Amino acid sequence: MSKSLLLIAALYFGLTLSYLFAVPVGEAPDEPAHFLYAQQMADTGAPPAKPPPQRDSFWKNGFVTSNYEWHQPPLYYALSAVVLRVGRLLALSPRYAAFPAINPDFPGLQRPLFVPVPLVFSEVHLARLLSTLLGLGSVYATFALARRFLPGERWLPELAAGFVAFIPQFTFLHAYVTNDTLAIFGSAWGLLALVAVARADPSQQRRGWLLAGCAVALALAAKMTTWFLIPLGLLLAALHLLTRRRNLTDSLVDLLIFGAASLCGLLLSRLLWPDLIQRLLSSPQSRGINPDFVTLQHIRTIFPMAHTSFWGMFGWVNMPLAPQLLSLLDGVLLIGLVGAIFWLLRRGRGLLPGQRTAIALLISASGAVLVAFWYFNLTIVQPQGRLLFPALPAIGLGVALGWLHWAGRYQGAATFLILALLFAVNVTSLITVIFPAFGLLAG
Repeated sequence: MSKSLLLIAALYFGLTLSYLFAVPVGEAPDEPAHFLYAQQMADTGAPPAKPPPQRDSFWKNGFVTSNYEWHQPPLYYALSAVVLRVGRLLALSPRYAAFPAINPDFPGLQRPLFVPVPLVFSEVHLARLLSTLLGLGSVYATFALARRFLPGERWLPELAAGFVAFIPQFTFLHAYVTNDTLAIFGSAWGLLALVAVARADPSQQRRGWLLAGCAVALALAAKMTTWFLIPLGLLLAALHLLTRRRNLTDSLVDLLIFGAASLCGLLLSRLLWPDLIQRLLSSPQSRGINPDFVTLQHIRTIFPMAHTSFWGMFGWVNMPLAPQLLSLLDGVLLIGLVGAIFWLLRRGRGLLPGQRTAIALLISASGAVLVAFWYFNLTIVQPQGRLLFPALPAIGLGVALGWLHWAGRYQGAATFLILALLFAVNVTSLITVIFPAFGLLAG
């Protein structure tokens, strides 16, 4: 493992731990409901039942501390339950009994949801550590994805992995209890496995399809936002059939192996969820498009929040990064993606068939996640940038390609400067948003 990757991982870990202890328990989107799901599985071994309906604003009448995430696939919560049980066995922390009282001044810009309390290490912090470790796995998968795609590019893996690791929203997300972290982890490894199949020799493809199916199974058992990986596998099989002249029988066998392995994630969910169909149909994604949302005005209201929360929107989506920092991050993204287009125009004809297939997969993954994001926001208003993060490894790879294209022979210096800039923005978000809103360390 390269020293540069270890440095990126260490910096990511330090940043995420800073968020983990500085953000009070429950002061992140849906964390109380996610934690209660995991705690119930630790207590009873079974997922929670459907809670009473919401009657008022979500933070009133106790709904914010109910099990309203009951419809989510159970794998993340089962893993969290194992962490909680180990913590209890080792007496690392007492059982978390109740969230603080609701802040009477909520909602409002920079206002916490709960009344501040002193910092006490709790089961919630233990469960947060699982999210942090999953983020570390996603960063490594991004590094491996870039190295697999272009083995000869010296700085590409570091820049792609660092871009992902140092986005403030990514760091914040992996410092609290949420199944998004397992969804991103599973998607990252699923993309890596599919790209590995695209780049593999024909003799190694069958094993690759099996590994890809296992990675996708993990993602499917985490969250419905990862289901784009199934059609991505179908696309890869079709491209192999067309570009590598793989015979139809082999392609069908590959798909059967991939499909069977992928469905293991849903079968696992069925074991933990006896009422699998009922829960899936109760998810927001299953409600269908709301006709009132199919308007230009609705789309205009979604974009600003989605843009800000892709980079850094903390608390209960009411503590944004400064506009100047958002513009800086926009510049890094756009310059990188434009550079990636020029790189593709310049080097596209010289790429191997497997590399071209990999590019098609990564672009399709980004497009599929974007389409799913807009569909979700036509069913229920939820314009949070974290919903785009299952495609973050693909985006990071594109940005890294573009910047290295512009840098020419100064690629090492460009990598250092871009990552230093992203790290500095992340630290600035702690100093200017997190610490003032919650105090240096919070409970």
